[in-house]
Amino acid sequence: MLAQNADAIVALSSEKLPASEVLNEKLWSRLPNVPEPTRNTVNQFLQAMKTDTFRNAMAGVSPSAIKAIPLAKFEQVLAFGRKELPSLKISDHPGFQRILDPKGGLKIEDESMRKVAEDLLPKFFDNLGLKIKARIAAGVLRLPATATSSQQASAVLQNSGPLVQKLFQLMGDQTDSKELAEVMALLKENIQPIEQKQILAALNHRFGADGVKKYFANISGPKKSGSVGQVHFATDTKTGEKIVVKVRRPGVVEDLALEAAAMNEAAKGTDLAPFAEKIVSNVGKELDFREESKNLVEGALYVDADRGIGIAKIIDHVPVQEDVLVMQLAPGASVAKFTSPEDLVKRGQAVTSLLEDWVKHSVSQSGFFHGDLHSGNIFLDTSAKNKLGYQLTLIDFGNAGRITREEQAGFIKLLSGIVFKSPDDVLAAFESIGTVPEANRAALLAELKEILKRETTYPIHRWFNEILQDIGKSALTHKVDVPESFLAFQRGKKFLENELDLVNKLLDEVDPAKKLARFDPTWAQVKSLLKETQHNAAASLLRKPKPDSMLSMDLLKDIFKIWRNSPYRAHVKDICQRYYRSLNQLPY
Repeated sequence: MLAQNADAIVALSSEKLPASEVLNEKLWSRLPNVPEPTRNTVNQFLQAMKTDTFRNAMAGVSPSAIKAIPLAKFEQVLAFGRKELPSLKISDHPGFQRILDPKGGLKIEDESMRKVAEDLLPKFFDNLGLKIKARIAAGVLRLPATATSSQQASAVLQNSGPLVQKLFQLMGDQTDSKELAEVMALLKENIQPIEQKQILAALNHRFGADGVKKYFANISGPKKSGSVGQVHFATDTKTGEKIVVKVRRPGVVEDLALEAAAMNEAAKGTDLAPFAEKIVSNVGKELDFREESKNLVEGALYVDADRGIGIAKIIDHVPVQEDVLVMQLAPGASVAKFTSPEDLVKRGQAVTSLLEDWVKHSVSQSGFFHGDLHSGNIFLDTSAKNKLGYQLTLIDFGNAGRITREEQAGFIKLLSGIVFKSPDDVLAAFESIGTVPEANRAALLAELKEILKRETTYPIHRWFNEILQDIGKSALTHKVDVPESFLAFQRGKKFLENELDLVNKLLDEVDPAKKLARFDPTWAQVKSLLKETQHNAAASLLRKPKPDSMLSMDLLKDIFKIWRNSPYRAHVKDICQRYYRSLNQLPY
């Protein structure tokens, strides 16, 4: 029986323990493919080894059952596992193959991410070090015999490291795969919490026992466990307020080092090497909470009480540590929790305001943006005591980005090129933000002409994203170097657009008569740009140009040209009249 189930103990083979100690791990008692009689035998055997009553415990077990688990055979199986484990191909596992199967729904829109899924991930998993492979094998083997492919894939991810989980999160942003969504949901549900004693040990290590008493009281058990860290609540001894204490997961830095080696080896000599280097660097930054504290300071630009937007700020009087971060407690819950008709309206209003401000800061002001937008990082309180009746709070600034001035201008050029269907403008946009190989320039331009021949459809943000997706594929094919920050910005923008689409879909279900407001992500972005543009245009007309102005009167004309034949014409006219009467002189 042990020989037939050799794979079952491969996870413990790397520990190089004596066979008796491996048996003491009770691995066999958790295996689904061991028949019940043998399972009972193993349990009795384990208990006997612990209590030195082997002879009495085995008295009622048949000799044939005892022979099924001889120690010598067990040692042979361990040796087999130690030999085979390093070359174990995780990419051959059914759960892994299922989750990456396009037929199962994994149709990744972004060409670069599709190449990562198809070409990089299988090699990466097969290159993982012995420690992580052993952990993955143990996690899969603990599943019941009836485990679905999603549960198996989730076990693979759960027992991997932070880099794997980040990759799958990025892929999840690029697909509507129900299978992948189920896997990620299972992953969040089943991440094992760090023991409280480890948390307290980490806090004592950083602050000392006296420091812990000085800053914190009533430290709770785990409230949220993630791939990078774990969140606990505590009382701020200085203010008496409830606060969040985020502690980095023990061993996660070492896991990233193993994953980085496997990733770099898998990407070596391919055009995915820059991607591999970048994502390893980004995840490394997320593991250093001092980076997040810097991002939180800069993220204060999102705070706008009049619009009901805030962030979970750091607690200034508690020293920031590499592996411990102390922040304000965000009111409310994830935006995904709010699905009643009244709450959906508030959710839509709050996310619309966030989208407007997110575009404003990214495209026409500092360029800074929250780089990890998803529903778990956007909290909503629909019982806030303010004039709006809601408060939206951004959390988790571990990943932030910045668009340079050149990239801001390039985005506007790209937007203009797409809406005017000008391949020359799109090409110029790429050349302003990246590098277009001269040898590929003509072929790229020809493909852009074909892509931009398509008829404009509404809603415009979906049409725009479909066009942008195909333009991105073409750019990748012709080896155009596009900055990662630009791509990250587009991913964040798309998430907020999709969030408003989801709100509208949920409203259609609960309010088919359309008595409640619906939300337009396209108009939110255009309104944001119009407000900024008009401000700068006014300064220009007054002959007092702002030195940091990125937008011009020419751009304002372009934006109005974009919308002159669209359903938004009335809105544009209204903004013209309300914001700047001299704009009536424009011939649009």
